[in-house]
Amino acid sequence: MNKPLESSIVRIYSNTGNVKGAGFLVTQKHILTCAHVVAYAIGISTRTKEIPSGEISLNFIKC
Repeated sequence: MNKPLESSIVRIYSNTGNVKGAGFLVTQKHILTCAHVVAYAIGISTRTKEIPSGEISLNFIKC
C-alpha cells in the first residue's frame, strides 16, 4: 500500500525567485498547474500558442 503524500501543494517560482503560482502533486512524478503559471515562471507571454520549454523552480508547502 502507498504511503499518503505528506504534502501535495507546491509553490512555483520565476527565475528571479518570485512566486508565480501554485500547483498540485497528482502522482509521485507529476504536478498539475495552469499554463499561464508556467508561462509566468519561465518569462514568456501567457498568450503563446507554442509549447513552453524550460525549467521552473518549486517547493512543497507543508500543510
